[in-house]
Amino acid sequence: MTINGRKLFIEIAVTHYVDEEKLRKIENSGISTIEIDLSEYRNGFTKEQLEETLIQGTKAKQWIYNTKTEILTKQFFDRIDRELQAEKNFDNYLKELKQYKIDLAKYNGHKVIEFSELGKICCTKLVSANLQNIKVHHPVLSKLRNKEVWDGDIHSTNGGASFVFINSKKSFFSPSFYKRNNASNQKRFEYRRMYAILSKLASQSLVEEQICKECEFYEDIFDNDSKIVCKYHKLITN
Repeated sequence: MTINGRKLFIEIAVTHYVDEEKLRKIENSGISTIEIDLSEYRNGFTKEQLEETLIQGTKAKQWIYNTKTEILTKQFFDRIDRELQAEKNFDNYLKELKQYKIDLAKYNGHKVIEFSELGKICCTKLVSANLQNIKVHHPVLSKLRNKEVWDGDIHSTNGGASFVFINSKKSFFSPSFYKRNNASNQKRFEYRRMYAILSKLASQSLVEEQICKECEFYEDIFDNDSKIVCKYHKLITN
């Protein structure tokens, strides 16, 4: 039949309903189809009952295939796909923007520093100030005097050698247990002294995130990311 210029199939079910094979044919035809269940009248019916079921009632009728529903469903999933793609594109944009900001900060001579898991950062400005009272000479301390970035942590290898990360690279200040035990008393003293100096520097220079944010050299360009830009490094190179 045709309604408002649109074709409509009507399937009458008494003993057999639309199976999967027939449903596929209906879907391929692209024509909306209603199935009317007359199984309760297989042993007979009156004219009034048939009229009520076929024309007036809705209980025995169900959509087997509805082109409008299919269109709306397709539009819905197409929209979801577009939103997911837009979200993915936006995530990629944020990653690229973040990398651009990092590169720009480095190009301008600033340092990109990351907070520790405890929400603290080793302030290069404080390290520089605290180093003024230390007269000891050591390659690690020379790097710190040159305002290179230290995370404030002291690490050890399995063999007992001690090192720190400066500019994300290992800098050793004490050898393994074996070499230390076979070193002279003066060398062992120097190793212990360096450990004590770095430990004290860390305790004096590690600051909370909130204190760092109040610094005049602080710049948050990563939207509450764990990384920040420290402009102090640009100032000291001028």
